[in-house]
Amino acid sequence: MNLLFYSITWSRPLEDPLLIFSLLLMIILFTPIILNKIKVPQIIGLIIAGAIIGENGLDLIVREGS
Repeated sequence: MNLLFYSITWSRPLEDPLLIFSLLLMIILFTPIILNKIKVPQIIGLIIAGAIIGENGLDLIVREGS
């Protein structure tokens, strides 16, 4: 049986499209759920999450031209 495994390499900033997509998907999914419980507008949470993972925060995602 031949199995194809997807090799993930960790580097900062993230370069693997699968990791970037997964991270953004988790943020978009869970931020509004968490912020509804503490009664904060959802858009504020998404802006703060973007600032945290961006170039001036944890440097996980680099802003590209697109």
